[in-house]
Amino acid sequence: PSTGLMSWEFDEHCLIASEVNAKIAHWIANWGDCFPFTLQDEDGTIYSNVYYASNKLSITYVNSTQANIKTGLVQLS
Repeated sequence: PSTGLMSWEFDEHCLIASEVNAKIAHWIANWGDCFPFTLQDEDGTIYSNVYYASNKLSITYVNSTQANIKTGLVQLS
């Protein structure tokens, strides 16, 4: 769909340290939910004006080398 509010929920499991670090760096670079960015989905569709849906990033460490991250995103028109 190309109209209305678009949103995504990601519940990623068993991410390794480099993946967690990349996601944290992206979160910090956008000051959490303050600044927009571009998202490309698995079909190659590009969405602009995307924000984190919350000012919190939920990280749960499974062990010393893996973590789970929950992220919500919204596209504002």
